[in-house]
Amino acid sequence: MAKIKCFHCNTVVDVANATDTDTIACPNCDTALEPNIDETESFRPANAQLGRFNLISQLGAGHYGVVWKAFDTHLERFVALKMPQRDSLSTQEADQFLREASAAAKLCNKHIVTVYESGEIDGTLYIAYELIDGLDLRQWSRARSVSARQAAEICRQIANGLDHAHRSHVVHRDLKPSNVMIDQEGNAHIMDFGLAKRIDSDESLTADGQILGTPAYMSPEQARGDSRRADARSDIFALGVILYELLSGQRPFSGDGAALLSNILHASPAPLRGAPRALQCICEQCLAKAPEHRYPTADALEDDLQRFCEGRAVRAAKHQLARRVIAGAKRHAVGIGVALVLIALAASGVLIRRGLVDAGRLAKLREDEENRINERRDQEKRQDEVKAEWSKLQWDAQKGLLKVVGQGYSTLEPLAELVSAAASLEQVQALDLYECSDLVSLAGLKQFPNLTFANFTDCPQLSDIGAVTGRTDLRNLRFKNCDQVQDLAPIAGLVDLVDFNIAMHDTLASTDALRTLTKLRKLDLFSCPKLHKIESLADMTELHELSLSDCASLESIEPLKAIKSLSLIDLNDNPLLKSVRALNDLPSLRVVYLQRTFVPREEVEQLRTTHPRARIIHP
Repeated sequence: MAKIKCFHCNTVVDVANATDTDTIACPNCDTALEPNIDETESFRPANAQLGRFNLISQLGAGHYGVVWKAFDTHLERFVALKMPQRDSLSTQEADQFLREASAAAKLCNKHIVTVYESGEIDGTLYIAYELIDGLDLRQWSRARSVSARQAAEICRQIANGLDHAHRSHVVHRDLKPSNVMIDQEGNAHIMDFGLAKRIDSDESLTADGQILGTPAYMSPEQARGDSRRADARSDIFALGVILYELLSGQRPFSGDGAALLSNILHASPAPLRGAPRALQCICEQCLAKAPEHRYPTADALEDDLQRFCEGRAVRAAKHQLARRVIAGAKRHAVGIGVALVLIALAASGVLIRRGLVDAGRLAKLREDEENRINERRDQEKRQDEVKAEWSKLQWDAQKGLLKVVGQGYSTLEPLAELVSAAASLEQVQALDLYECSDLVSLAGLKQFPNLTFANFTDCPQLSDIGAVTGRTDLRNLRFKNCDQVQDLAPIAGLVDLVDFNIAMHDTLASTDALRTLTKLRKLDLFSCPKLHKIESLADMTELHELSLSDCASLESIEPLKAIKSLSLIDLNDNPLLKSVRALNDLPSLRVVYLQRTFVPREEVEQLRTTHPRARIIHP
């Protein structure tokens, strides 16, 4: 028997004879309901059970599994219990089913559904989740008239959850309305990480050329079959589709099968008539065909949506104006010098629509605009952002920082030369370099005198970090997957660091070199297989977040009991770790990850008793 609940009065309505296109009237309140036959609720006998879980009612079903509302008789709580659609699974199918639990296990965010545990009972795989009392976004939006501000706020919350997932190196790859729950208070919760992948891993259960995801919400790179290359910007594209749909009631790309994929790759969405211009610009940037033209991070998208909700100007409008001016200059073969003048005028609010403009006319226009330029307090910042588009660099003016992102550099001098063509190097306060396979030394760092943030990720040859010596303005420093960095002495004097990352380091055995970093609030040491000596961490009395996951040699965390400020600690995947008693002494503890460890269950229960308000993530 197929049933749904009325959105307004919760009356259970029989839709057994309905088709997917029927509209059903609620017999109690006469609300018009549009059932999706694939997502209706069906019921099992009251005694249906899987081990300690009593199955109550089916909540939904998808390609990878069926989800039940269930009651955990051991922990006495309701959960959402997901099981495979069929009992017999191949090894690859089982791995793919459990991928969701693995991907979501490290995520702890109020806008992501929590995974409690996963395992196997009587030969049946299962994943137990937090049960959200509410509707999925598809049902929620159909039950009401969604205002532009509501749409922006819901998408802002989703962007917040995505940002946390991306910072934890997880890409969702199947974001859509049916994978977002809206609770009774109107808060969004992302779920179903069944197609997720780790950003920092080559592991994939899909081959090149395989189209992965839900077609209507796929990014162009996914539609081409490049699912392995899908990154955070693919999720941003999907969120753009959701925002467009909430604003217009329709998806930006129509069609079936190959026609739909072709439209995603080549067609432009219809204009969002009636929607606020700021949200149109945000959608346009999210839905850019090229990933590099979308928001670089979910955090940047969240910031723009927050700006809209607060009535402030959004950055997407300036971004789109800059791209149009640059594209026009290229189409009409305008010289670089003239193009830069056009860009400067665009930043001050003037858009030149003719392809060729003589130099005298440009000079007159610049003179006419001087007064308007002086009246705009943030004009200089916007010029820098637009020039950055021309220079093929990615800038971020969030929180007052001018950020430069680079890839593939072997030295820092060419990067400094390129940046200096668009802005003063003294303005650059954040430097983010990744995949610089030939970068050996940071000698060129002196070109950037005012850095407070420096990130070097996936730089396998980097060994000389002497240039950070004496850089006392640095607050955030990251050497992720840079295991040739052996001499950490240069960081000893950086006593004001608040965030340090030296994760994925194959030879790091001790934290002694970090002893002077007593003001750290966040420290990432995950995936350091030889790390076993952590006594010096006891001096970090201001530390709030610590990741020690996947440290295969770590046997004891006794020194951590001295860090009374510690609120989050990740100890997943530590096979030699046998005790967590030290955590009982931490009054600020709020989140602990203990999956895939051999810590005695009685110690875990004692930890839960000592910290009743903390989230202890343990099977």
